[in-house]
Amino acid sequence: LSINTPDKTMLIKEPISYLNSPFKLFTSNYVDNPFLDQAFQVFWVKLSEKLSEIKLFEDEAVFIYWNYFCLALNSNRDLVPILEDVLNMLSNHETMFKVELKREIAKKNVPQNLWPLLPLLKKWSISDDSEREQLLQRTKVNQKKKLVKIIYPFMSEINEFLDSFKDNPLSEEAILIGNLAELANELKLEENG
Repeated sequence: LSINTPDKTMLIKEPISYLNSPFKLFTSNYVDNPFLDQAFQVFWVKLSEKLSEIKLFEDEAVFIYWNYFCLALNSNRDLVPILEDVLNMLSNHETMFKVELKREIAKKNVPQNLWPLLPLLKKWSISDDSEREQLLQRTKVNQKKKLVKIIYPFMSEINEFLDSFKDNPLSEEAILIGNLAELANELKLEENG
């Protein structure tokens, strides 16, 4: 779900309406409408109250996907109290934001030449830069070299797979493989740096 603006990165661009929301709402497609989920409906009541309370400006946004909650706020705001309020609200909705997200990886959605990468996805495919950095800080140098050695030979096939989606949204598997390629590029830079 994207609130106030489409999310170009995650291709969340399908406008939807829900209970005369004062915000513009977008999903990746109408089938993924989060308002069909009862837990989300309960959460939405609190979230919309909070966003109305902080007076979300037209050029600000909220993105909710994959068990993540992202705020895009103007830097001239007093952000600390806003973030504290939002974090308190999120902590009261454990069913949505404290549950480990299970990634379903369908082998059939991945070209056979990339199947050797599938075992790496659950641990090493991380989209969040700070999470990935923390994992890499705990990773030994020889493990990093091994990852580069495994992933890097597949880079052209990965790019070909990702490019095959053209303007369509990436599949879950494609996003995970793209994250893995990003990790490999970072490790290669680190290795050469």
